[in-house]
Amino acid sequence: MPELAADLFTRADNTDLGTAWDVQTGRARFGIVTNAAVPSVLDGDCGENYNGVTWPDNQYSEGIIGSLSGFATDAGIGTMVRASASAHTCYWCATNAASGVDTVLGKFIAGVFTQLGTADAGFVTGDTIYLEVQGSTLLVKKNGVTVIGPITDTSIASGRAGILYSSTIGAASLASWAGGDFAGGGLTTEYVAPVYDLMKSGGMIGRQYV
Repeated sequence: MPELAADLFTRADNTDLGTAWDVQTGRARFGIVTNAAVPSVLDGDCGENYNGVTWPDNQYSEGIIGSLSGFATDAGIGTMVRASASAHTCYWCATNAASGVDTVLGKFIAGVFTQLGTADAGFVTGDTIYLEVQGSTLLVKKNGVTVIGPITDTSIASGRAGILYSSTIGAASLASWAGGDFAGGGLTTEYVAPVYDLMKSGGMIGRQYV
């Protein structure tokens, strides 16, 4: 699964993620707080898609959870795939720290939400939440283990990978993000910390940086 783009969010606090990120239509933006991507509001939906590469139709989007609290189904922090650059359309997954059903897979089509699957996955800070789409098949994974899917849906054929927040919970952030494909290709990386710092922290080992 070649990685096409990544962001460690290791930069100065800002209300904007940077030029490689576009705010998703119909959602509020993310910002940088203490080297993490944080929703600009916790009582509203936020989302950004990555514009720095040309995304293949088959793609994945994954993030390491920086902070998390619980509230209700269909709320939380996560990722999205096949996100439109001009409409409130995407597949997305999100998780929170509620007891019971805490993780959801869904889609927006021109702003209309449909839930596709749920799980009691038990995500905590430091876990990786991963969403992939290949053809018409979607999977959500926690630390490499499938928790939702395979789910079949043919509504969205293409788009960008990105990150997402669905309201409302008390705390949510992503410590890092990466997206890629399943066929090969190059890699671009935004805002990458020095390799020494990555090795020292035990993160992102084995990836290429340019």
